[in-house]
Amino acid sequence: MIPVGLQNKRIIDIPEDISKVGWYKYGAAPGSTGGSSVIVGHRDGISPEPGAFYYLDKVKIGDSIIIDQSNYSISTYKVSKILEIDKKKFYTVANGIFSTKGRSRVNLISCIGPYHEKWGGYKRNIIITATLLTK
Repeated sequence: MIPVGLQNKRIIDIPEDISKVGWYKYGAAPGSTGGSSVIVGHRDGISPEPGAFYYLDKVKIGDSIIIDQSNYSISTYKVSKILEIDKKKFYTVANGIFSTKGRSRVNLISCIGPYHEKWGGYKRNIIITATLLTK
C-alpha cells in the first residue's frame, strides 16, 4: 500500500503501477480506532494483466476484507455497503467517504463498468465500505 495525496487539490492520486493500491494519507490509517480509511486502485490498465482492484465488483455485503499493513498488524473488516456511482456525482458522497469521524471503516474505490476510450475511460466508480471487526 502506497501513501497517496491529491492531484490538483481535488482528485485523489492513484499509484501508476496497476498492481499497487494507494492509501489516502490525509485520512485515517487502516486499523485506526475511528474514521474512514480510503484505499484506491486500478481496475486494469494498458497491459493485459488485471489491476489490483479488478475483481472488486465481485465483493458482496458481509464479505471479509483483511488488510495486512507494513507494520505487521492485520485489520479485519466486514463489508457493509456497496455503491456504484457516476464519477461526475462522486462529490455527492465524498464527505462520508473521507470522514475522520465515526466508527472505524475502510472504503475501497476503483472504476467499474465498460471502458469507453472515446469518452475518456470508465464513467463510474465502485465504492466498497467495510467496518472494522478486529485488529
